Amino acid sequence: MAKWKPFDLTWGRSIYYCTECKEGIEVPTSCGKPMYKFCPMCGARMDTADTPQTDVYDYKGNGKWERSE
Repeated sequence: MAKWKPFDLTWGRSIYYCTECKEGIEVPTSCGKPMYKFCPMCGARMDTADTPQTDVYDYKGNGKWERSE
């Protein structure tokens, strides 16, 4: 599994890079933690074991939200 590594967090930016593909991208954050579970560049699943998160829900269509794994 890949991880998000901070690249540029100055001046309100939240640019992280993926340890799998080494591409940098601006990632939205919540309480200072990256919100993306997958890298949009290579599709690698992010290891969030060291990133505590609350329950995350994904939109499944037709007004249905399900807890994501």
